[in-house]
Amino acid sequence: MRNLKRVLSLGLASVMLMGMMVVGAGAASKDFTDADEIKNVEAVDVMVALGVLQGGDKGDFQPNSILTREQAAKIICYMLLGTENAEKLAASGAIFSDVAADRWSAPYIGYCVNLGILAGDGAGHFFPEGKLTGAAFAKMLLVALGYDPKIENYTGNSWTINVASDAIEAGISPKGMVLTNELSRQDAAQMAFQTLTADMVKYDNKGIDIDFGTGSGSVSVGASTAEVVPQGSYDDNMNADNLQFAEKYFADLKLIDTASTIDKYGRPAHAWKNDKDTVGTYADKADAVYTEDFDKAEIAKDYNFVTSGDNATQFYNNGVIDASLNADVLTSRDYKGTVIELYADKNDNLTQVVLVQAYAAEVTTLTKTTITLKVYNPWHASKYISVSFKDDTDKKDDTFDTLTASYEKGDYLLTYFKGSDVNAANFIEATDIDSFDATVTTKKITSVSDGYNGYFTVDGTKYTLASAYNEVAINAGSAYTFYTDDNGYVIAAVADTEKAATIDDVYYIAKVWKNTEASYGGSVYTQFAQVVALDGTVQEVELESKNNGQAPYDADAVAGKLVTLSDKAVKSGDTVVCKANNDKFNVTEWAPTEDWTKVPNVTGTFTKDATRITVGGETYRLNSDTKYVMISESGKDLAATVKTGGIAYTVKTSGTPDVAYFITAEDSSVVKYVVIGSASEISEGQTYSKDTVYLADIDAYEEGDGYYARKVYFADGTEETWQLDSNAYGAGFYTYDKNSDGYYTLKDANAMSTSVTGVWDEQEGVVTGNFKSLFENLLTIDGVQTGNRTIEDIKIGDAVVVDVHDTDAAGNYDATVSSIDELNSLKKDNVITNAVLTMNVSKDGAVVIFITDIDAAP
Repeated sequence: MRNLKRVLSLGLASVMLMGMMVVGAGAASKDFTDADEIKNVEAVDVMVALGVLQGGDKGDFQPNSILTREQAAKIICYMLLGTENAEKLAASGAIFSDVAADRWSAPYIGYCVNLGILAGDGAGHFFPEGKLTGAAFAKMLLVALGYDPKIENYTGNSWTINVASDAIEAGISPKGMVLTNELSRQDAAQMAFQTLTADMVKYDNKGIDIDFGTGSGSVSVGASTAEVVPQGSYDDNMNADNLQFAEKYFADLKLIDTASTIDKYGRPAHAWKNDKDTVGTYADKADAVYTEDFDKAEIAKDYNFVTSGDNATQFYNNGVIDASLNADVLTSRDYKGTVIELYADKNDNLTQVVLVQAYAAEVTTLTKTTITLKVYNPWHASKYISVSFKDDTDKKDDTFDTLTASYEKGDYLLTYFKGSDVNAANFIEATDIDSFDATVTTKKITSVSDGYNGYFTVDGTKYTLASAYNEVAINAGSAYTFYTDDNGYVIAAVADTEKAATIDDVYYIAKVWKNTEASYGGSVYTQFAQVVALDGTVQEVELESKNNGQAPYDADAVAGKLVTLSDKAVKSGDTVVCKANNDKFNVTEWAPTEDWTKVPNVTGTFTKDATRITVGGETYRLNSDTKYVMISESGKDLAATVKTGGIAYTVKTSGTPDVAYFITAEDSSVVKYVVIGSASEISEGQTYSKDTVYLADIDAYEEGDGYYARKVYFADGTEETWQLDSNAYGAGFYTYDKNSDGYYTLKDANAMSTSVTGVWDEQEGVVTGNFKSLFENLLTIDGVQTGNRTIEDIKIGDAVVVDVHDTDAAGNYDATVSSIDELNSLKKDNVITNAVLTMNVSKDGAVVIFITDIDAAP
């Protein structure tokens, strides 16, 4: 299975030959954004190293999209020519009516057609975007290997059968693939990868083509049988008889598969080198794999344990030969979850038995310079071992960098260490760990020797404990977070009573209210809260009532606070005051653990590119990962948004002041979360509003039944007449929505920061000013807002310009202007004295500019 998965996963990568963009050679599978979806790490690494595979413009793969004919042509060209030469191909002209000479794929299609690898429909069409089947792609690859399509009858009614037969024989058709199905990109990549190690073929005599005049084309007569090409002068880099595709077309690629080659766990392996660069080392497929029920007697029915001599079976423990291990010891330990792999030679003699042991670990300390893991090892006297890794500032990807890029304090993970000694020097790698929350129904512990063995059930589902389980006591009826290893065995648990509130358990209370009902001459209160999670999710929850429902929560005590919610039972002495699991929650103001720091009473002004802000004499740093949770108003008007990387907003301190918090990680001045709660609408400035319209003439409207018909302009300069819910909107940019009556409602678009002055520095938003000058598509405006500020060098090269000024008004220029260049000329020629511009600006420059007023020269 392991080798098959390698081949499959190449499909995740070769797809990038297919007209997509560029994570170039030198990258590895782990560098792609969807690396967790790449199962065939070896194939991706090798093909990327060859320059055949490239990532998309977002650095990802799209493995399940269907391959098209033109994408397949590009794959073949890259395989036959290499990246550099393939990219130099040029189309000499349009050879098909549906493939223009300037189409991106035209050079690749032309090259493949000239070689006989591809053909059109005979009527001048190629259908470049047509979906490809596995058989069609196999035909292309076979021709690339040297098979002649006429001689091998790859045409006519039986072509699919002939292609499939040869593809299987040549070793380029993956097991289980239905070649008549449409081909996904990852399956196409798999086939291309297998072609690398397929034999090249040739013909001593290709016979002659005879056309019998039947209209079905010519056939080849008298041709010899395809024969493999001998090694010749090519280097034997694939360690196989005859000449393989990779040896002819990728001469620098070398497969190393000596008997001494092993991977980091001691598995028999092979390595790839491309020129002088080592691509990687990859384990061979195991002959048998056990995660429990390892039994020497049963295994001996199929394999031979060699106990002495130079060829004695070697036992590896996480990459180190362990003389204390043998088949009897492994059988007696009754491992659960520990992976034991068997590797045998052609005579079924076991050469290696490889034990791969994972250890559950928790990140207990994380500072700027050190990360510490608490690793559970049941075979060590102290059980828990503390392992620390310091930051080596001279290395980019040391263990500290690798771990801190993926894990935070309190996270659990799987760790692997060489041999049986868990320490920093023996660290191999860490991987993510799966988890689930559950209340245990039943449990049974069978032993605590050689690991902690047993099982428990949850609602009828049985979960087996790994031998390396961290020995947290499991009790029926209790709730836990359970962590599982890669094979589904439970390797760690945390009881709910041990779990401190994580950042995901923290909420902002936007509003608290009560409903009152009469009851036997008195009143019964039901309390509710409107809460916002730090991901912006809004919920309404019912609260546990105080004093048996006779008194409400003190709204002032919790509203505007960061809190945690609990549905656990609460006792006062022996009396249960609040029941558990009744969907009513207790509210507790969040008291951060040592993992987090809460900074209240934040005031100040945020700008989109701000990197620091001072609160209470302490300076805090903001960066591109800082999350801003903005909660405005409450009740039906509540709005919660989350932005990452920067906002423009001034925390209000007058009237009804805002409530604002910083949340930082332990011992860090870097702000992870900014939480802003406002009693009024939060209008964030200095951000480009993409979906906007411009409302021009405020006097031109028609009143309908509950609406006002107004002309609006879009960013591309087009216009429409909309039915608005109000006539109170002035001229300007707006974002929009529709109300329940189907009429448009408008909201002011985000304005550029009022503090902008001097040279424009990618500030975003709506801004209005007087035209001052233009130099090479760089616009300068003055008279901007309060203070008569000047903003210089706003990029306008890609902006749409719309003139909406009143040409009939007294003193106005009486013609329409089509561009800022024309406006500039009119001013230089003293035809006009001033022009007012309103524009929407993104970080890349002005998107649309409206000329709202032009004063004619006297």
